[in-house]
Amino acid sequence: MTSFISAEEFVLTQNRGEAPLDPFARQCYAEVVQSLIFFDEVLVPHPTRLDPRPEDYGPQPRMLQFLFELGIVRPLTFTSTDATVLDSAERALFDTLESKGAVLLSSYIDTTTSCDREQQSAGATRTMLEKIASWSNFQDGKVRQATLARSLRYEARARVKQIVYQAHPVRRDFCITFDLVDGGASDQEILDVIRQIRGIHHPASGPAAPARTGTSAPRRTAVDLKRAGPPSR
Repeated sequence: MTSFISAEEFVLTQNRGEAPLDPFARQCYAEVVQSLIFFDEVLVPHPTRLDPRPEDYGPQPRMLQFLFELGIVRPLTFTSTDATVLDSAERALFDTLESKGAVLLSSYIDTTTSCDREQQSAGATRTMLEKIASWSNFQDGKVRQATLARSLRYEARARVKQIVYQAHPVRRDFCITFDLVDGGASDQEILDVIRQIRGIHHPASGPAAPARTGTSAPRRTAVDLKRAGPPSR
């Protein structure tokens, strides 16, 4: 739900003419809107329940409840068969965290620090680590335990349902680092991937990709705010 909380913060502060306390508010708002436009179905995972109803998410953020009421987003739910597969996937995830957790955290901090230094040298005024600290303070009053590791559980759920998972910006690099560490990537390979994702020395230029034509299965996605569904066009 963290992305929806951030998106709502952006809307509310814009209406009041104030700067959002969450440094990722604008980005989350843009990503939520893009998901609603480009995906045929947007599903929202619940932190603990596998068969949640809209009221199980609580009254906040109001944006999420309003989208539920309109039928624009739906809870991400699992059948008993899904639950069995999910249990196995989550146990494998926890085993990996137990064996490689220290390496994962160290790699995440090191790559974030390295990217921050490069972006500061290029004129960036705020580092990702500073933004993460501000985000943590903001989330502390909004949701308990808005941890990085929770995104790994959401990602496992999305894979079981064969849908796209979009993590909150804070959690995205962490999820990718986890996959790379688990896959045996070297420190330099991990840094190179995160640098490209952060757009360091890789300006967006070049020919546009050709348009895709024809029809395909409906696109579905799962968002940290909670967004889910398999890709369509």
